[in-house]
Amino acid sequence: MKDPFQRLKRLIGRTIKRSFEIYYEHKFGISTRQRTVVAHASRNADSTVLQPLSYVCLRRIAAFLKQHNFAGGVFIDIGCGTGRSMVFLARLGFRRCIGVEIDSNFAEEARANTAARGCEVICADATSYRFSGEETIIFMSNPFGPVTLREVLSHIPHAPVIVYVNPSADHLAELRRLGRGEPQVFDWNPTTAIVR
Repeated sequence: MKDPFQRLKRLIGRTIKRSFEIYYEHKFGISTRQRTVVAHASRNADSTVLQPLSYVCLRRIAAFLKQHNFAGGVFIDIGCGTGRSMVFLARLGFRRCIGVEIDSNFAEEARANTAARGCEVICADATSYRFSGEETIIFMSNPFGPVTLREVLSHIPHAPVIVYVNPSADHLAELRRLGRGEPQVFDWNPTTAIVR
């Protein structure tokens, strides 16, 4: 028989997470809840299912970014889905917030959800996006497999901070290939790797 305290702990955790979902969706006036829809396939056929990050995890990422003072920089969300992460993190005072999304339906939703915050959303395959060189934070929440990640990383002309949520061992190997040392890995549920 399972430990009743563990079951209670999981129930309380789910209740807190759900409460944050309802609170922030209402506060921001958006709808970005969990879906089980696969985005259009990337050129490398390794797109993943849209999985919006929990607001609990986004709060942890925001606290990390605030602590390191990236205000005034340029934030880009590769595989932005419906824009939840951009809406939440745009509050940190970035000069520009850009989302790149391959699925035209998700990109339209992201535009609607982020319009009031001055974010821009580009509908494109991440492998075809050309970085300007002024990005300070590149954010990815497991939008595709390691083949596409390698290609995207090869287009980055400078050394911004990369925040990669829910990386697999293969994703971490690709981040290590950048030659900028071992990614910092935080067990924030989901796990988040940061390369500085």
